Amino acid sequence: MKEVIERLVKDSPIYLSILVDRKEGLPVLSSQEGEVDIEKVSAYFASAVDEIIKATQCCETGDTVEEVLVTTSNNYVILNPIGERFVLVSILERGENLGIASLMSKRCASKLLGRLEERW
Repeated sequence: MKEVIERLVKDSPIYLSILVDRKEGLPVLSSQEGEVDIEKVSAYFASAVDEIIKATQCCETGDTVEEVLVTTSNNYVILNPIGERFVLVSILERGENLGIASLMSKRCASKLLGRLEERW
């Protein structure tokens, strides 16, 4: 699975990508270590995705959350839920091609889904 994350980082402008266990808020895989507190980031984004999913379900439209985009002053954060348990967090600098990054994140999430289901 780590190779899928590494490939995403290599093939796109994303500089940080984390696979998070939404149920526990813990990082499963990461493309970066060091300056970023991966465990703290993971916990907050796992919680945010769960809350967004709950809010969407309250609308009773039958829609499922495929992607959440957060825009900050310097970055974009793309959140892709993977199945019922995981979320892919991808962060890229503003000014990078958001459309390509979104597409790459969705493809990565799709590739990870099968592997995660086999393993967990």
